[in-house]
Amino acid sequence: MTLPAPAPIGQEVTSAIRERLDRVEAMPVGRGALDLGAYVRGAGGTGVAGGFLDYERRLSPSTALFGESVLGYGWGATPGLQYQAMAGLRMRW
Repeated sequence: MTLPAPAPIGQEVTSAIRERLDRVEAMPVGRGALDLGAYVRGAGGTGVAGGFLDYERRLSPSTALFGESVLGYGWGATPGLQYQAMAGLRMRW
């Protein structure tokens, strides 16, 4: 298992954040979710181990937010720290 591809930059990041906020905004007010996970994979002296956090919440009819991060450490052919994070806040008035 490898980490997801790095977050896109520029307009693609904006689109990804807006799509995620649209999904969170579709949740009933007061609802949310928290996902935590860990992973490890290796073969032949090469591998990666890490974890992820994903949080989303519809705070009010006018406020939605999310945050996600992935952090891992690779060894062998893919050594070093690998990470990715993205967050968004939407307020309507």
